[in-house]
Amino acid sequence: MKKFVKALLLLTLLLGLLTACTEPEPGKDAVLVVEQYVNLENGMTYVTSTMTWEQGKLVSMRFSQTFDTQDHAATAYLIREKELGDFGQLSLEDTVLSYNVNIEPWEGKTYAQMLETMQNDDDWQVVEELSGEVEPEATANNS
Repeated sequence: MKKFVKALLLLTLLLGLLTACTEPEPGKDAVLVVEQYVNLENGMTYVTSTMTWEQGKLVSMRFSQTFDTQDHAATAYLIREKELGDFGQLSLEDTVLSYNVNIEPWEGKTYAQMLETMQNDDDWQVVEELSGEVEPEATANNS
């Protein structure tokens, strides 16, 4: 009976170890969404940016812009299409234009650094934070 209990305990520990090794480290995947209400001459009224980290690396930054009219949105689409090409993965639905931007300028930024930057920028409001990576000093500054 003792051998059976030991074997069962060992099997349970091994399964736990295997599960832990296959799951990503906590706090490495994250999503940060920020928003901004604007009133620009080109008809833009609202902007969101969704930033995504995988395994601790920034992998995408997608903007969504809302315009007051379909014409303004269509004009913005044509401008962005020329600027971004296929990389932008542009989408236009009614008055909302969505697209990806080149993340190269921000590649080295961690979630915590970008969160702090966005919280200190008066133009942007953080609307969603999905990460366990926030560094203690970044949290303490916002209390």
